[in-house]
Amino acid sequence: IIELREGPFDAGILAELTERIATPGDGAVVGFLGRTRETPGTPAPGEEAEAARHAGRSVEALDYEAFDAMAVAVLEEIADEIAARFDVHRLGIVHRTGTVPLGDASIAVVAAAAHREAAFDAARYAIDETKARAPIWKAERFADGHVWIGHPARTGPG
Repeated sequence: IIELREGPFDAGILAELTERIATPGDGAVVGFLGRTRETPGTPAPGEEAEAARHAGRSVEALDYEAFDAMAVAVLEEIADEIAARFDVHRLGIVHRTGTVPLGDASIAVVAAAAHREAAFDAARYAIDETKARAPIWKAERFADGHVWIGHPARTGPG
């Protein structure tokens, strides 16, 4: 399951994805929920001065933009890599777009597998590669401005 959602979702998405992907043969289901936090992240190249202007302030929200078709294609590539590397074929990645307020969920990952090691490995790979490669851009919003966050995207697996 690969989805970009404009609307909000909460921790219940982990149960929703589990119900949609897990089978009786799965002895492990690993879920990950990424949420908007109040502390700033690493500014994107060229955003250092703007980040310094907001130093010591709390993040109020995150704004996500995506190149939808390409983002879905990259997430599908990641899912294919997970199947090849970890033999995990039941995976859900749901990422928000638009504004995500403080404390709200922005990404959910669920991996189901016969054994826990594969499920953990698949879930970690899914979140790490999504953050590193998917054309989904994040800006931290402050009371009087925003800062784009992150490193330049990689084009292949790490």
